[in-house]
Amino acid sequence: MERDEVIDYFQRLHKKGEHLCVIVWSADDVIGRANELGEKCSKEEAYKILDAMERQHDATIGVTWDTIDAHLIDLNEEHEKQKAERKRKEKIKID
Repeated sequence: MERDEVIDYFQRLHKKGEHLCVIVWSADDVIGRANELGEKCSKEEAYKILDAMERQHDATIGVTWDTIDAHLIDLNEEHEKQKAERKRKEKIKID
C-alpha cells in the first residue's frame, strides 16, 4: 500500500471516531536493517520485501525485525544465485 493510500484510509477511520494502533514499516527500515547485517538491498527490493511481508505475515505474531531478517536472508540467497550464474556464464565465455 502506498503512503497516500494509507493516510487516506486512516483519515477515513478517524472521522468515524475509531481508536487505532498503527505500526508502520518503511523501505528505509528494510534497507537500514540490511546495512546493519552487511547486506545489499535496493529501494525496489525493499518495496518487494514490504509487499511480501504484508501478504505473508503470520497475524498471530505480526511483523518483527525477525520477519525482515528472514526476507533479507531470502534476498541474499537470490543475490548469491545471481552471482553464481554470472560467474558460470563468464566461465563458459572464457572456455
